[in-house]
Amino acid sequence: MERSPNPPPVSAYAYVSLGFEFLAAFAMFSLAGWGLDAWLDTLPVFLIIGLFSGFAGGIWHILRRSTALGAAYEEQLKREAQPAEESLSERMARVEKELGETETRLQRFFDDRKDAGE
Repeated sequence: MERSPNPPPVSAYAYVSLGFEFLAAFAMFSLAGWGLDAWLDTLPVFLIIGLFSGFAGGIWHILRRSTALGAAYEEQLKREAQPAEESLSERMARVEKELGETETRLQRFFDDRKDAGE
């Protein structure tokens, strides 16, 4: 059976999206901190906490996702390294050859028995 061309599970877009996800986490926590500071009329304490939280959360997310993407890429390499399955025509040719060899062995067996009986 011939392999169908499957799109790779790991592409460059998966790694590019990590940058946008980091930026989104950083912006979300920063804006939340800024909003808390504006609402509570405090110094930029929550903005600074939001900046550090967003940065730490973004880095954590990148590490977690890149580990998963690396594992998926290694699995893809393992699948590609496996030998391709034989096609139907190759399998039929192999089976016909084996049948021919079996028929020849059976013919010799019966010829030998016939010669021994005579």
